[in-house]
Amino acid sequence: MLSLYIPNISTKISEEQVKAEFDLWLGKVSRVDFASYDQNEGFLTQAQQLIHNNSGTCQAFVHFETVYDKYYCPQRNEQVSNSEFLNLMNNKKSYTMPYKPYCDETTWYLDKNRSPIQATHMNIHQIAKSGNYLESRIRKLQRENVTHMVTISTMKTTINEVTSELGLVKNQLQNITDVLYEIVGGIYNQTTQLPLLRYHVSRLYENEDHDVLDALDVFRESKCNVWPTTRQGDELEERVKALEQKVAHCDDSVPSLISAQEQEQEQEQEQEQEQEDSDSESYSDI
Repeated sequence: MLSLYIPNISTKISEEQVKAEFDLWLGKVSRVDFASYDQNEGFLTQAQQLIHNNSGTCQAFVHFETVYDKYYCPQRNEQVSNSEFLNLMNNKKSYTMPYKPYCDETTWYLDKNRSPIQATHMNIHQIAKSGNYLESRIRKLQRENVTHMVTISTMKTTINEVTSELGLVKNQLQNITDVLYEIVGGIYNQTTQLPLLRYHVSRLYENEDHDVLDALDVFRESKCNVWPTTRQGDELEERVKALEQKVAHCDDSVPSLISAQEQEQEQEQEQEQEQEDSDSESYSDI
């Protein structure tokens, strides 16, 4: 059904006067909703309503029950169709009344109400009470929203701080990983203990390389040793082996050396005995 919007109407005009005005030419009005220009329209107390009435003008939303196809125009003394006016409203165009209303001193400008409010079983006092309650709830929610925004801001700051600390921890872990990689690389011999070295490197970087695991099994089944665990230890082991070989060679040479020494001692003793015998003979001849 048709619903009109009057953007400027005197606050002295009553609902009955508006109904009577439109009943003369347009149709039967079911109700008129007056509204102030502030955001609290419809929720005014009686004291606020008095202040509102003294302001001079307000808005009005006129809801029709029926619309006349035509009406009698005394000025023209004939029946006039409302089709032109209805077409303007359907095309969302404004309409200026060609004459001043009987109940008002100013001309009314009419627009189509594009968002008409449906009728309710509640009276105006109940609606005002509900509206005041909803406004108080909105103000409370707004205060809570401010608190939540502060909390969210604090949480964002904390998250940024934690993210920064996690970045530092990540860098520290990377540094530790790099150091351990260098240490592991220096512990195992890359020639004789390569599978074991690759296994520990894969564990360090959380890489489950099946080829490495298979090679590690083969390494463990072989006769290779997992110790010594340093490259320096490998070098020392080789030097010890070389010394052991030299000692073994010396052990083999000792008997022959002792035998040669004994022979030399026997020869020296024989020569000394011969010298003593020769000296004795020479002394006898004298």
